[in-house]
Amino acid sequence: MLSHISPKDKHISYEAEEKSKISGFPTAKELREAREAAMGRLKLEEDEAEKIGMVSLPFTHDLGWNGELMWNIVL
Repeated sequence: MLSHISPKDKHISYEAEEKSKISGFPTAKELREAREAAMGRLKLEEDEAEKIGMVSLPFTHDLGWNGELMWNIVL
């Protein structure tokens, strides 16, 4: 069974994991580092998925010469 977790939800959960590693009262620097670590982890995961072809390409649409809707892959 396939499931999808949005990148925003993944980022929130990764950031929460990083924040849980901080002991005591977190400083602004520690919170920023936790946020950056979560972003790096998400970026690494997206890059790995892109390498094996799991990430879909973004689409844009416009009207063709006959007025029909056309979908174009943005590269």
